[in-house]
Amino acid sequence: GNGISCRFDWGDGQKSDWTEPTPGGVPHALTHCWARPGKYDVCAQARNTRGAVTSWGPAVRVTIQSVFAAKLADR
Repeated sequence: GNGISCRFDWGDGQKSDWTEPTPGGVPHALTHCWARPGKYDVCAQARNTRGAVTSWGPAVRVTIQSVFAAKLADR
């Protein structure tokens, strides 16, 4: 097929796995949790089903203002 996969560099030292291939023009969406508030430069890379990989795209700076942690009480 002619699918496109992508992966993200989250700007905090972590990279996502490649997504499943989807037809060109279909958006990809992934979630990520940062460990602490701050500014992070996130960028993406694409790969086609023949294995050709793009260079990393331009970074988009995201600002994480707060990180929530929950602890469940032992019962």
